[in-house]
Amino acid sequence: MKTILITGAGGFLGSRLVRRFSAGTSADPHFPQTEPFAVSPYRVYPLSGRAPDICDAAGLLALFCQVGPDYVIHCAAVSDTGRCEREPEFSYAVNVTGAENIAMACRASGAKLIFCSSDQVYFDNVRTAFLVPRRESEKLYPSGVYGRQKLEAEKRCAAACPDTVSLRLSWMYDTGKPGPEKHGNLVTTLRGLLDAPDPDARLAFPVHDRRSLTDVWDVAVNMEAALDLTPGVYNFGSPNPLNAYETAAVFLSLLRGASGNSGAGADGQNSGASRNSGSSAAASGQSAAVSGNACNRVPAASIQNASDPRLVPDRQRFASCPRNLQMDLEKLSFAGITFPTAQEGFVRSLSRSRP
Repeated sequence: MKTILITGAGGFLGSRLVRRFSAGTSADPHFPQTEPFAVSPYRVYPLSGRAPDICDAAGLLALFCQVGPDYVIHCAAVSDTGRCEREPEFSYAVNVTGAENIAMACRASGAKLIFCSSDQVYFDNVRTAFLVPRRESEKLYPSGVYGRQKLEAEKRCAAACPDTVSLRLSWMYDTGKPGPEKHGNLVTTLRGLLDAPDPDARLAFPVHDRRSLTDVWDVAVNMEAALDLTPGVYNFGSPNPLNAYETAAVFLSLLRGASGNSGAGADGQNSGASRNSGSSAAASGQSAAVSGNACNRVPAASIQNASDPRLVPDRQRFASCPRNLQMDLEKLSFAGITFPTAQEGFVRSLSRSRP
């Protein structure tokens, strides 16, 4: 039986990876519920909020020698980009030094490292980005602290442990019951818009922002195949051609169709979208694709029929230098791993959600 050690096991992705690998293989591999009689082929060791801290190199090495992991999935990070900007030394200690400590412990114990990186390495304000999906082989100039730290961590992990797979993850969501994480995402924000009583509230999303957006359970399902990837860097998420405003419109239409709620207004969920009463404000964005025939319960939506007056196009943010975090998945597909488009993944996720 293989042993998988998962850092950040109480976080958004880590908690779901613990459930996924502990549950074993379901009859429906995309259904995120623990099978009552499933026998997992893995021994899972969740590392979250306990000693040793990932900044404690000696403690990590002692733990790894004790646990003897075959694989380490390193999810722990300071992922709040605002906090990284405000406290760069603190975030560096976790995001870079901590990741390097994990990599050194992996090499010493013979474990393979799966490092969870980010699409933020592609956030480049140095030059205007062309609207083509970003490739792993590009020379990168990340402008944000978080993106720069993740890129440096990729390099340090590969140097400290040659048997490292770095996965550049997109922004993720979960349409099911909330997990232990403290932050919101696009889905929680749009549900807030449907459920809140204020008829004058608006959400603004930028039109000059393109980004992959992935169901966290698709990431969890594909993570098992990622254990066998050849060491290197891989984009790891759902493809999407839409800008942030178009994405929000399509996803809101799908949510409204799934709930039968015409809704109005917005509450205070934190997805990167701006909230106000009747005026536009800046937002960070997400994405979706326009096909979606994965299930019968939730109809597919298109940009043409998904317009909603509560969503406001923000034409100012990123206008001088459009943000493009779309990821090219050719390298990943050559390894036999595929993701549904953002909209297909969302439709499928809604079809399996439980109240």
